[in-house]
This record gives sequence, C-alpha cells and structure tokens, in this order.
Amino acid sequence: MKNRKLPMALLAALGMAMQSQAALYDITFSGGGYTASGQITVVASSISASGYTATSGYLDVTYGGNMVDYNYLAVSTDGTQQFSNNNGDNLPYGGTGNYVLPDYSAANPFLDANGLLFTTVTGHGGLGIYLSIDQYSTATPIPYNLNGYGNGLEGFSYDVPNVDGTATLVAVPEPAAMTKFAGGAALGLLLLAGRKKSPRTI
Repeated sequence: MKNRKLPMALLAALGMAMQSQAALYDITFSGGGYTASGQITVVASSISASGYTATSGYLDVTYGGNMVDYNYLAVSTDGTQQFSNNNGDNLPYGGTGNYVLPDYSAANPFLDANGLLFTTVTGHGGLGIYLSIDQYSTATPIPYNLNGYGNGLEGFSYDVPNVDGTATLVAVPEPAAMTKFAGGAALGLLLLAGRKKSPRTI
C-alpha cells in the first residue's frame, strides 16, 4: 500500500517554508540630534496598500546621553485608539495596517503618513513614539519624522521629539538553514512528481 501522506507532508512543509515568509528588517533614523535603531518583522498582507505590513518590532531612541527603549510595535487594522500614553493622551493608530514598502526609494519611502507606533509598554501608560514620513514637509525627497508622546527623560515628552531626518530599512539575511530546507523540500517534490507509476501485476 502506497504512503500517500508523504507527498502531502512535503507539500505542506514546502508551503510553510515558502509562503509569505516573515522577513526581519533593520530600521534606523537620524535627525535633529536624535538617532534611532531597531528591527521590525514584515509579512505580505492584503490590509496594507503596499502589500506588506509590520507585525512586531522595537525601536531604541537616543538623544544626548539618554536612551529610551520602545520595545513594542502597536498593531491595529481598523484605526482604533488602542494605546494611551502616561499623559492620558489617546494615540490613534493603524489606519493603513502598518504600511511598509520593502522595495523603497527616495521617491517612494518605506513608510506612509501614519507610520509605525512604538511603545514602551503594551496597553496604556509609558511612552509612545511614531516613525513616519512628514506629510506636511515641502522638502524633496520627503523626510521621515520622529514624533514622541509621554513624559520621560530629557528630550522625551509630549510632542518631543518632533524632528525630521533620514531613515533606512535593510533586510536581515535569512538563515542558511531555512534556505536549504526550502530547497530540499522543493527537490523532494520534484522527484516525487517525476516518478513513473509502476505497472500493477495481477
């Protein structure tokens, strides 16, 4: 009796390896005396106009001798106000589904005007900071903007920072093991598909 589960198992494994894989990106910002660096996880998604959305991440922001770790990325798909800072200010977020454009350029930035909201805690309290494009700027190319909320260390308070600058998004190389796994699974499927059925003997 033939084991028909094996091809299906390989197909499922290949699908898991190749389907809209979550990709990790390094993200940076520099401007107005502030520097920021972190990482975001990006996946293919229909809720974003770019076809990609950020699902998790963090951003560490430094100003002078102070640094604030924004360890959480707010995630929302319906634009609801899901986070309030320690001033009690509601921070609306999520209208475009954490838009990210991996294949970006100076003319087509990797964030939109809603940007990404990073927070120091989940839920309510703590500090929040947006990284987005500055939709009100007349500069070309359009600059990125870092905008903070909440009372924190010097240089971090309501609407502070609010500075324009440059930003980068760079893909983190995928582990070689995943690439080999996907390639091996594909080869296995090809070999199975190419096998001829043996004639039955009565």
